Amino acid sequence: MTKPTILIEGDSWAYTWLPDQSGGFVAHPGFGDLLRDRGWAVSQTAKAGSSNQGIAQRLQSYTGDWDLLIVVQTEPLRDWLTIPRSQDASLRFDLDLALPLIRAAGSLDRAVEQHLIRPFYQQLCDLAQNRPVWLIGGCAPIDLASVQGLANIQAVIPSVTEWLLPWVKDCYYQDSWEWSSSEYAAAIMDLGDLDLIRDWFDITGRMSNKLQAWTQDCEYFNPDKWHPNHSAHVKIADLLDQTLIKSWPR
Repeated sequence: MTKPTILIEGDSWAYTWLPDQSGGFVAHPGFGDLLRDRGWAVSQTAKAGSSNQGIAQRLQSYTGDWDLLIVVQTEPLRDWLTIPRSQDASLRFDLDLALPLIRAAGSLDRAVEQHLIRPFYQQLCDLAQNRPVWLIGGCAPIDLASVQGLANIQAVIPSVTEWLLPWVKDCYYQDSWEWSSSEYAAAIMDLGDLDLIRDWFDITGRMSNKLQAWTQDCEYFNPDKWHPNHSAHVKIADLLDQTLIKSWPR
């Protein structure tokens, strides 16, 4: 059977991050390069800081051929930020858009699933045109309920965090929660919506637990405490390699 041409999309979790001479961190090869080293044909257009809609836009404009799409899902809330993700200092949560949807859904999680995650999966399904799409839950987990019914989409790693650190409960939020949390909290406090206030405290607790787990882990999230390291990417590549061999025997 002919080997597939693989396209990898996502955000910074598609790469490893190592210290540079200035004291910051710089991107290094991730699981895509490891798969290429094992003989698979891999192209990669993942971009650090991307939103899920950014992923979809790059796929729409991609002109190369591919047989299998691997998407590292990023934090859905980035699509409700009013300034492009590259302008970090000016990011604002679009409350005018998001708050009515959150109130109607009854919780932020449900609103994110209904208005951000499910439409994104449907976009991927449409763009793939019946070609297989493998999802990896990067800094945010895959919503498995939203994958059901999409025949060509498979969650190969629903949550990298839970897969590597099984005692941790993942959630949909990462850095965007830091930018949006205070504005959102002030808005729901002004409304006096007790259900959403309780929901805010719950999300803040889950977010804190996840970040603490990354910070304390020395095996898979060291050294930058924000992304999976080389050891983690080797495990991801191992799993994908095994799954590819089963799907496309050599």
